Amino acid sequence: MKVSFLRHIMTLIAALLTVSTAWGDAPRQKTQYQRRYDAAHPVIIVGDWDKPPYEFQDDTGRPAGTNVEIMTEILDQLDIPYKFVLKEWANALKTFERGDADLILANVGRYRKPPFCYTRNIINYNRIVAVTCGTTSSNISLKELVEAGTVLKPADYTAHYFLEEDSSYLSRLEFQSPKTALMGVLAHDFKYYVWGEEPLKWKIRQLNMDKSGLILNDVGIPVSEIHVIGRDTKLIADIDYIYSQLKQRGRVALINDKWLHPERIRKKTIPMWGYLMIGAVMFALMCYMGTRIARGRVRAKSQRNSELDAMMTRALQMGYHYVLHYDLASRILVNQYGSLLPDEGMSWFDFSQRLHPAERNNWVRRLEQLRDGSIDKHVELSGRWNAGTKDKPIWKHLRGHFAVEQDAYGQPVNIYATIVDKTHNVGLIHEANKMEWKFLQFFQFSKVAMAVYNQNGWIENSNEEMKRICKADAKNARLLQKTSLFDMPMFADAFNESRHDPIFLCHLAPADSDQGREACVEYNVVPLFDYFGRVSNYLLMAYDIKAQSDTYHHLIMCQHECDTLQRYIDYNEKRLKFMLNHSDWTMWELDLRNKMIYYSHTLKHADYVIEFEKYLRQLPPELYDEYKISDESIGLFQGPFHVKRQLNSSAFSKGPCAHDIYGRLRKGDDGSTLGYSGMLHDVTRLENIKKEVVEISEKTKNSAQQKSVFLAQMTHELRTPLNSIVGFSDMLKYAESAGERERFIHIIRTHCDILVRLINGILEASTINDNPMDVKPAEVDFAEEFEYLCQSIEIRVQRHHLRFVTSKPLKKLRVSIDIGRVRQIFSNFVSNALKYTKKGSIWVGYRLEKRNGQMGIYAFCEDTGAGIPRDKQTAVFDRFVKLNEFVQGTGLGLSICKSIVTACHGDIGVESEVNNGSKFWFWIPVEVIEKE
Repeated sequence: MKVSFLRHIMTLIAALLTVSTAWGDAPRQKTQYQRRYDAAHPVIIVGDWDKPPYEFQDDTGRPAGTNVEIMTEILDQLDIPYKFVLKEWANALKTFERGDADLILANVGRYRKPPFCYTRNIINYNRIVAVTCGTTSSNISLKELVEAGTVLKPADYTAHYFLEEDSSYLSRLEFQSPKTALMGVLAHDFKYYVWGEEPLKWKIRQLNMDKSGLILNDVGIPVSEIHVIGRDTKLIADIDYIYSQLKQRGRVALINDKWLHPERIRKKTIPMWGYLMIGAVMFALMCYMGTRIARGRVRAKSQRNSELDAMMTRALQMGYHYVLHYDLASRILVNQYGSLLPDEGMSWFDFSQRLHPAERNNWVRRLEQLRDGSIDKHVELSGRWNAGTKDKPIWKHLRGHFAVEQDAYGQPVNIYATIVDKTHNVGLIHEANKMEWKFLQFFQFSKVAMAVYNQNGWIENSNEEMKRICKADAKNARLLQKTSLFDMPMFADAFNESRHDPIFLCHLAPADSDQGREACVEYNVVPLFDYFGRVSNYLLMAYDIKAQSDTYHHLIMCQHECDTLQRYIDYNEKRLKFMLNHSDWTMWELDLRNKMIYYSHTLKHADYVIEFEKYLRQLPPELYDEYKISDESIGLFQGPFHVKRQLNSSAFSKGPCAHDIYGRLRKGDDGSTLGYSGMLHDVTRLENIKKEVVEISEKTKNSAQQKSVFLAQMTHELRTPLNSIVGFSDMLKYAESAGERERFIHIIRTHCDILVRLINGILEASTINDNPMDVKPAEVDFAEEFEYLCQSIEIRVQRHHLRFVTSKPLKKLRVSIDIGRVRQIFSNFVSNALKYTKKGSIWVGYRLEKRNGQMGIYAFCEDTGAGIPRDKQTAVFDRFVKLNEFVQGTGLGLSICKSIVTACHGDIGVESEVNNGSKFWFWIPVEVIEKE
């Protein structure tokens, strides 16, 4: 026994040395942490509030479990303040990931990457199992769990593992709390519930399901390794170090055995002398406790006296109570409690003089008897006492108990009085009496028939109106006295002993012989209760509502007619509103009193309001003086009128508009003029349509004229080359030499070209209205293509004996453009130049030019011909426009050029002066690919 005890002592000393060594070796460099941890800003450790035995809230709401104890010892050794925050696990994860917590104990599957870090040591292991009811299996696969219907804890590690295995599994699983899931498995609502083995065992014991048939089965999910996870690398390293120290000393194993395997903890034996020491300590404790109990009883008695004194004080404070001390030797009364008397006290004579004369002698006599001993030691008195002055008395109703105090010889020494101020109660009684009198007056003279019955149903009192309704003559009065309220036929089934609700019913009395109609009487029986909630009386109220019933019926009929009329009005109002909203008609009203005009599409409210002066400003200036408000203008329209007005703007349009106004004069009951009202028809659209019809008619007439002119021109233009072709074709057989024949053939070819260009122009112009101009951009070298174009143009220019000038700024220019359409534009430009230029030169060229932030090609054709008047320069791009009827052509070339440029989203124009030549140009946006 002694050896065993010495072994225990040595083990304790070794443990203390180890703890002190570990404490000294523990890292202390708090300044290297990411932030300062102190009492105001402790380390926040978030965990699961329902995961026993690792971490949970115990019955007192405090954090408990093996993880909690391990972290508590680690942080205590680090001397770092800490705080555990336990939540539902999904919320705990969100709290940590949001940065509201510093540490969490969890699986590192989702926290392997920065900014998170975790301990190298595994704090705990959580073996995953599946609980089911009555089914045993060696190892259940994930697929079997999903197909059989499995429940998981929300946000648990197992759900993460299912998701990694197959993301489609997650949509087929269900999440419930452990208690709900276990109850569901037991009721066969769920097949499996997958969670940690130790938490499941703990929950099953906690819910008393040990013998319910629940079985734990292995599943194909790896054991969950629990680490301490955080963001502070230094703090995690220190926790790792302290944990290793605790693990080496066996402290971690001891904590795990306490929560996971409590059966492993052995009971330590104590030596015999230890028991003796314990007995001595217990004896000393008993002595100490005896002393403490004795002192406690004394304190309790003193506290009881204090409580009684406090209770008496509170009792006195609850009402208007006073305690007076009357010294018989000095005959002075002073306040013992309260402030009824002045602070210095009052003599008995002064006190008695303030008593009401009616009660004064009685108070003096009874107190003299109490002092002399002729009556008992106790007397009760009540009366009125003046708390004010003699001129302005304030009467208080006092009631007091007076007791005499005697000395050792039986002689009276003092008289003590406890006095209650009943002034407030007397006032309430007075008010209650007034209310009772008013109620009796109301009861007797009310127009409502009332009768009071006792709790047994017998009548006690009734007013005059009730007697009139019941025709209470001498015979009927006796009948009412003998008839119980409960026995009346109309109330026979209404009363119930268990219910005391008010009773309402309507009774049709027999027809009145004088008036020949039934009396409709409404009865209301209301139970009246006493202070204890028991029925003390019944109040019967009766009211003849025949007249009201007839009036109500008449009101119902009138209401029905009004509703029908209102529905008809609403229907027509909706129709009117629909027509006004879908038409150009509007109702208007001019109020001459406030000089405002109201426009409305309904009859209920104004949709637009405008001042009359502002409306006049919208009229033409010549009408302002005519319609401004004056005595002359008020009488301008006496009967219905119709006027048409052109306005610069209105409430319905910002631009010019036209209105047809229909109206009439409004007068009041006294014949005074109130204003005008009527309908307004906005005919702006109709006027615009009329103008458009006129314009279309003019365009149609001009089109017919242009058609005639065009046909005449085409006849002339086609006949001229055809006559030349036919004539010179006939003359070929008469040619005398080869040169003459070659000249005839050249003339025929020239006129054939003219005829082809003429027909192509007609075809191009005919397709402009039907289809938009077809433009097909392609990537080309514009500089090279322009060189070829100049070579063909130069041949045509030299035939007319004119000088040809070109402007080619770039050697290479690759762009995306429809080069065929560009040749067509230049061909038309050059053709026009050749027609109107007899001498001089023709200059063509191009350059890159940016417009509105977009790059494009600017090309031109400039001649030294006749020029174009300034007023005709815009019209030259219209169809069939020819400035010189004697010059060959259809007037379509420039209009085709404009259509091409418009289709390319470009611009076209002319710069010209008469007799100084013309410059036709165009600009087309392009995308420059390459240039030199």
